[in-house]
Amino acid sequence: MLKQEATNLPLIADTPHIESHKNLTWQLISSLFRSKAEKPLEYEEILVKIPISEYSRLGVFLDDIYDATEGECSITFKGLTSILLADFLKQISIGLPLASLANTLQAKQNKYLKSIQSDLKQQSQNRWVLVESKVTEPRQKYKIISFHIHPKAMRRMNFLLLDLNLNDPNFSLTVEEVVTILLRDIVHEIRTKDHREIMGVFIDRLTE
Repeated sequence: MLKQEATNLPLIADTPHIESHKNLTWQLISSLFRSKAEKPLEYEEILVKIPISEYSRLGVFLDDIYDATEGECSITFKGLTSILLADFLKQISIGLPLASLANTLQAKQNKYLKSIQSDLKQQSQNRWVLVESKVTEPRQKYKIISFHIHPKAMRRMNFLLLDLNLNDPNFSLTVEEVVTILLRDIVHEIRTKDHREIMGVFIDRLTE
């Protein structure tokens, strides 16, 4: 098996060319992200903030992929993020219903970004209402990460978020928040589910 380096992936910050033998899906995905040879002036910067503990956990996960394949598969943090974002955009291209996507994103927004819990509270003898309250999070340090994204990807993301808002006026998310949700959600998956199974998914992506 040929060694798969992170530089052979469609990265957000530094995507090299995709070889002609790559399948069409990879070529389409790679067109969303810039290459090292391209000037960064056209690309839009976004800043994403995640807890340092989660950033470190992702680093360990990427090390585990490298070790499990004896160095045959290597992926950077931004390469991982690129795959997550590409998979997210692919959902839209296959026609995932807007209402379903909005519900999923809002649930994860509340889980990872808003720290809100809902409780039933009694207002009168026969009346109970669902009241939302903000949960005080333990103080923790954050890592701020800079990504440069191709205008094509930004346009797709911005129009998607606009359509979601038009479909549901209560929906409100930014591109930065979507990327943050994708990262924090994969950390949750790594922490709570079968570690080897998740590794296998990314190894398959690196070797396809």
